Amino acid sequence: LQCVYGTDGDMHTPATYLSKTAIQCRTPPTNMSGSCTATAVEVTYRGLKTRNHILQRRPPPVRIFRVEPDRGFFQYGQAVTLMGLGFLDVPDLAAVVIASGHTVAIPRQNVTYVSATEIHMWQPRTAMPLPQPSYVQVTLDGQVYSQTLAPYSIVGSPTGLVLAGGRS
Repeated sequence: LQCVYGTDGDMHTPATYLSKTAIQCRTPPTNMSGSCTATAVEVTYRGLKTRNHILQRRPPPVRIFRVEPDRGFFQYGQAVTLMGLGFLDVPDLAAVVIASGHTVAIPRQNVTYVSATEIHMWQPRTAMPLPQPSYVQVTLDGQVYSQTLAPYSIVGSPTGLVLAGGRS
């Protein structure tokens, strides 16, 4: 059981049988740059192939314009608000913080959909601060991530400074 994408049927992905009337297809990876063209989706099973000419339209990747706060400490979890365009309340909504050689996954249970322009995420504790620069990205399908580089830092321990002395 497979899903077949494209007018030439050149992309095959596994399909999961859900019931007599439903299967679940995993969309193939794609290099989208905001394109919203439709792709034909068919199903093959034991050498048979549908010819329904069903078109699937993948939404363009989300865009993140603002991150509040723009940093969090590595030894504490923190609530973070992301503002942008194109957020959807879908099962695979997730986020990731990336830096050179490091990835901090933020799964669906730690991402809350608020509206098409706002989501909340919980930045988990990490073993260490991330190198700079670092960015947060969002995915709607677990495969294609937002292409905007929204700065978000996971930094070292909070420190304070106490000044002693009189007035001059």
